[in-house]
Amino acid sequence: MDDKREGVRRSLVNFHSARRWFATKADRAGVWEAVIKDVIGHVPDKKNVTRASYIAASSGAQMRECVEAVKVR
Repeated sequence: MDDKREGVRRSLVNFHSARRWFATKADRAGVWEAVIKDVIGHVPDKKNVTRASYIAASSGAQMRECVEAVKVR
């Protein structure tokens, strides 16, 4: 994927824009926020003691379903 524009030195598509796009599409596909965070590599918030301390990370199957829920048109 690329989005080069005249007068702009770099493509407008980069790691962070792709990550933001993926998270938005997964959210709109109905994927649980916790699973999206695990897929894109967010560390549990220290304020959220339950998620950080007591809940295991999403399973491989859950993360695979998240990725498969996002469609590139």
